[in-house]
Amino acid sequence: MSRRTRRALAMLALCVAASMALGVGSYSSASADRSVSVAVVEDEEAYIGIPDSTLRCGRGQNALFYNRFPAPVTDGHVEVTVGDGDLVVKRDDGFVEYYAGQEFTVPIDENVTAGERFRLHLKPTNESAESITARIEVRGTGFSVSTTATRDVSCEKQVDRSSGSG
Repeated sequence: MSRRTRRALAMLALCVAASMALGVGSYSSASADRSVSVAVVEDEEAYIGIPDSTLRCGRGQNALFYNRFPAPVTDGHVEVTVGDGDLVVKRDDGFVEYYAGQEFTVPIDENVTAGERFRLHLKPTNESAESITARIEVRGTGFSVSTTATRDVSCEKQVDRSSGSG
């Protein structure tokens, strides 16, 4: 092999090595056609399940959400905005009345274990709100979720009609 041929091959090899090192002639982007499927579930079946039921007066029945994660909800809060009317809610220091358009925050300061519900205890009032909007933010080991839901309310004070004068 002549000296000239060896130089030409050496230059060619050097050019190939330089182009590979610098990325000359390489692709700047790539795309792939793939199908994606997304499973959508109803609100009641989501990881933070929002019941479709109306909030009523009394203890125990008013689930704002259900924890459907395999781990407990350990932290978070629910910001509630009252619709038209009033809402009387059980808080740590007794019942508190909130008015139309007013916002309040309910902290999640106890663990909500898997499958359990987080409740709101309402007391009857003369001008009961017809709805609330709840912004729910919860956290646990390995997850953090936020969602918003509007719930109907039926918590009107019952008038005793049997005690009227005859």
